[in-house]
Amino acid sequence: MKYYAADELSDEQALKNLLLDIDCLNQLSPWSGKLNIFDVLKITRTEIRHSNMLAWLMDPNEKHGLRDLFLRSVVQNIIHYANEASFDVFKILMMDYDSFTISREWKNIDLLVLSESERVLLCFENKIESREHSDQLNRYQRIVEQDFPDYIKLYIYLTPDGVDSSVPDIWQSMSYRELMELLEICISQTELPHDTQTLIMHYIEAVRRDIVGDEKLKEICRNIYAKHRQAIDLIIDNKPDAVDFSSSLIRKWCEEKAASGLIVFDPANSSSRLVRFTTPCISGILPDHDEPISIWRTRNMYFYEFYNLEKISIILAMSSKGMSDEQQVACNRLIAILKPNDKKPKWEWKRLFNTGGLTKPELDSDMFEEKTFENLDILWGKVQRFEQDLMKKWNQG
Repeated sequence: MKYYAADELSDEQALKNLLLDIDCLNQLSPWSGKLNIFDVLKITRTEIRHSNMLAWLMDPNEKHGLRDLFLRSVVQNIIHYANEASFDVFKILMMDYDSFTISREWKNIDLLVLSESERVLLCFENKIESREHSDQLNRYQRIVEQDFPDYIKLYIYLTPDGVDSSVPDIWQSMSYRELMELLEICISQTELPHDTQTLIMHYIEAVRRDIVGDEKLKEICRNIYAKHRQAIDLIIDNKPDAVDFSSSLIRKWCEEKAASGLIVFDPANSSSRLVRFTTPCISGILPDHDEPISIWRTRNMYFYEFYNLEKISIILAMSSKGMSDEQQVACNRLIAILKPNDKKPKWEWKRLFNTGGLTKPELDSDMFEEKTFENLDILWGKVQRFEQDLMKKWNQG
């Protein structure tokens, strides 16, 4: 097949070339064709889930079959590179690893591996997507020093590539690559139950592919991208984003509220960035047009609008198009209550209420849907309180 320079191709031709050469993607099947439980759960890039997994693997009292093998290997790797002048190496090597317990998020510390009997602790700060902030390593060290003054303390800064921390003399860097190599050695040295071994191998594969980076996979991807750059860039530019995913959840939320009679959802007048609904409260205050002559070609002259942008908010918007005398009287009274300083005699649009915006959860978070619904319920609570307060003032008038 003849390929042309990228700048000579139309987008349609670039996509056609990719589809005609679709077999090039078969090279990715060793990575994409396998079932991996961590892909199913969508947690391969979530720090808190990796911390949970590592806590389980390092706990000598858990039922994984590794006993203290992984924890011992991690500690030995740490002290191999640590400043030995700061602790008794032989005490560390000879200690009873079964006495260790592991705490998650103790005073915001990702992993605290602690033996009261041995007076030894390991403090892990786990970073995958993010980096240090708010002087957190120094803060964590001060907390640990205060609570465990007579312990031998090892501080580990865990990242995908083992970059140095801001305090390398205290916080020793460690990479996920090193950690997976240690884990692989451990499972080769002991006979594990089949399901446990499968789980751990899935974890190692997921980390190497999504966190550390598989060099062979990178090379294949680079070659495919070089050959079909225009088409792949086009696909990336048009892939669903956080707005699209949020929009589907907002619509689902609106459908549920509409089924309960709390709102009237209008999907025909909604888009990915603006999702519209009305409520019995405001519809009772603002009479409808006799015909669908509003700016939206509906009988109602207002909408609550979900603004689905960088943040999610709800705004009460009203249009004056085609207003009758009766509607004008109701509007004037509503404006006098909500915006007493607004004296504009002529207007086309009014925004009478704004909940303020709430930041969206991270798109790759396994809590994206749950957190989005929580945010929508928070915004809805603000609408309900606004309407309750409005009705008190309206009835007093």
